[in-house]
Amino acid sequence: MKKNNILIFIGFAAFLILAPVISPDQYITSVFVSFCIKIILLTGLNVILGFAGQMSMAHAGFYGLGAYTAGILAVKLSLPPLLALIAAPVAVALVAFVLGLPSLRLHGNYFGMATLGAGMVLYLVFGAARNITGGPNGLMGIPAFSLAGHPFSLKEIYLVIACFALLGLLCINNLSRSHMGFALRALSVSEDGAASVGIDAFRLKLSAFVVSGVFAGFAGGFQTFQSRFITPETFAFFPTVLMIIAIVLGGGGTQWGPVIGALLLTVADELLAVYPDLKPLILGSVFILIVLRFPGGIIGTLGTYMAQRQEKEDPAS
Repeated sequence: MKKNNILIFIGFAAFLILAPVISPDQYITSVFVSFCIKIILLTGLNVILGFAGQMSMAHAGFYGLGAYTAGILAVKLSLPPLLALIAAPVAVALVAFVLGLPSLRLHGNYFGMATLGAGMVLYLVFGAARNITGGPNGLMGIPAFSLAGHPFSLKEIYLVIACFALLGLLCINNLSRSHMGFALRALSVSEDGAASVGIDAFRLKLSAFVVSGVFAGFAGGFQTFQSRFITPETFAFFPTVLMIIAIVLGGGGTQWGPVIGALLLTVADELLAVYPDLKPLILGSVFILIVLRFPGGIIGTLGTYMAQRQEKEDPAS
């Protein structure tokens, strides 16, 4: 990690951990919890969409699968919250692996259509399996997250979620500089070109898809124990569209793209809470304007601008 990036990360980490902790307002803390869960969720989507260039439409379904796995294990089987939380990404990783085996052999829009179908199936199952999921009424009675008999307060579980979000950003930074990261970028440009230099495209895409699912599973598990109530509507088709828009706007394939995307979604949720029907129209309009003006996303465009400025200041380099 470059020196400037280290300083930015340290500053962001300090802000993320301290801001809601020192605030007496529970509402502010809940907003930060939502923000961090979105960072985790979009970090996972960034792996398969931003780095690998594969349009996965199943991310909301994976998010829901993680949430329902944790909730069902905690409510129906009385499993300790920590074990239920750990089981969530494991379940999503297994489903992502099984789904990826046939679907990742498809190319272009066909993969997106296959994952869209998978996401819709998961959403329908969440609503139809009433005895297990609670159906449209939602799953209730989820216990508070606890460890060794100590129930976590909102600020305590926030610290856990914030630390995990920061850890995810560090992992993405390492991924971007690793052999796998360079291979994923090559894959997103041309699968045939990547294969010509010895990259196993299918295996690499499958790994990225599973990693993406793991992040979605953790985000779902955290959402379950934070809200202690989950409904199928949270994991329908439209949330997936919002996630994709957020990654594109933030800057796919960058470390900070998920953070900007999560910030945009959190601000939109708060500003449009009174007018939820306007959210698709407003976000869609903003998406079109930013993509036309900044095709590389906010972070990508900023990076290009800084590189051009540095080149002008030091042309000899």
